[in-house]
Amino acid sequence: MRRVKILTDSTADLNRELIERYDVDKIPLTVHLGEDEFKDGIDINSEDIYSFVERTKQLPKTAAASVFDYENFFRKWVEQDYDIVYTGIGSKMSASYMSAKLAAETVQPERIHVVDSLNLSTGTGLLVCKAGDMMLAGCSADEIAEHITSLVPKVRASFIVDTVDYLYMGGRCTTLESFAAGILKLRPRLVVKDGTIISDKKYRGNFERCLAGYINDTIEGMTDIDKTRVFVTNAITPGSDLMDKDYENAAAEVRKLGPQEICYSHAGCVIFSHCGPRTLGILYIDK
Repeated sequence: MRRVKILTDSTADLNRELIERYDVDKIPLTVHLGEDEFKDGIDINSEDIYSFVERTKQLPKTAAASVFDYENFFRKWVEQDYDIVYTGIGSKMSASYMSAKLAAETVQPERIHVVDSLNLSTGTGLLVCKAGDMMLAGCSADEIAEHITSLVPKVRASFIVDTVDYLYMGGRCTTLESFAAGILKLRPRLVVKDGTIISDKKYRGNFERCLAGYINDTIEGMTDIDKTRVFVTNAITPGSDLMDKDYENAAAEVRKLGPQEICYSHAGCVIFSHCGPRTLGILYIDK
C-alpha cells in the first residue's frame, strides 16, 4: 500500500502544530489588494487585510488557485509515490473544488481523492484532521476519502461577528440591515448550512454579552458530539488582547464537555476578509 499525503488549501486555518502533526501540505488562494496580488498565508496576513480595509474602505478580492496550480500541487506528491486525499473550501463558496477536480483528472485520478468539504475555515480543518488521524493509523487513501466524505454532513460550523461592515462591503447584507445593526447593536450568528453561509440568529448588546449568548447557544446544541476535538477559531483584534480573552471564554465552556482536544486557530486572510475582526467560531463534528 502506498503512503498517503493529506492536502488542503490555505482557508482550512490550521495552526502550525496540526500542520506538523499530520505533515499537511497547503495550496494558497490568491488575495488581491487593489492592483497587488498575494498568496494567502505566504506573503500576506490578516493584519494586512485589516489595514487595507481601514485605509480604503474596500474589501480585498480573493481567487481560487488555478487548475494549473493544482496540477503542479498534486503532481509533486504523486511523483513521490503518494496517494492523495485533498479537501479544501467547499464547492459552493469557491471555484477551488472544481479546479482541484479538473486537475486530479489530468494528473492521475485513480491516485487523487478530492472531497468536497461543503465548509470553510476549520470546518474544513476538522475533516483534514480526521484524515490525518486515519493516515497515521495506516489507513489507505480510499478508506480515508470514503470516511471523511461520510463526515461532511456532520460538521457543524458557526461564527459570531462583531461588525457587519465586512458583510456589507462583501454584499452579504443590505444597507438597511447594516444601518439597523449599527443602531440596534445587532451581531449576527453565521452558520454553514448545505455548503453556504446563512445568518440564523442575531444577538443584541455589546460584544461581550453577544459572545456569551452565542457560546451558550452553541454549547446547548452540542449534545452528541464527536469528542476527538473541537475547534475555537477567531480573528485578530488589532491593538488589543481581546482575541485571546474571547478564546479563553469560549474554550472554558467547551472544556466542560470533555473533548480530548480543543484546537485554537486564527482566521486566515480569505476568511478574515469576509467576516472581519473579532469574529469567533466554535466548530465540531456530530456523531
